[in-house]
Amino acid sequence: MGTRKKDAVRVVKSIELPVVDFREPNADRDYMEKSREYGFIAALGHGVDPDLDAIATAATLRVGRLPTEALLRNYNQNRKETFGRSGYFPFGAEGAKDAAVKDLKHFWHVHRMGHHVPTFFPSEVPEFAHVMRALFSAM
Repeated sequence: MGTRKKDAVRVVKSIELPVVDFREPNADRDYMEKSREYGFIAALGHGVDPDLDAIATAATLRVGRLPTEALLRNYNQNRKETFGRSGYFPFGAEGAKDAAVKDLKHFWHVHRMGHHVPTFFPSEVPEFAHVMRALFSAM
């Protein structure tokens, strides 16, 4: 009692994100506009199974907890084959078009199955590839 699980997720309640409800008629336009302006949105009515969302979140947290060396190995690996457009991107590697400052986030760029640029996934978290593909398809 009183101890926190190692895998607990800390929720930051002070962050406000623009909301897009995908059940609304102009959701596609709202999504594009708000994504361009803010970079992130809170999505409602997206239809993704909550269990899949939970599994994807857990796998993403495992990837995010990998040592920096492992993440950078995934960044440097296969850059030529993906034209630098797939897989892991570390802090400061990307920036919004015409932005003076690089992004202060790291992320994993996933292409749809069959895309001409392959997506490489970390071998250290084998379920990440499967769940990200499932999430991509669900979205």
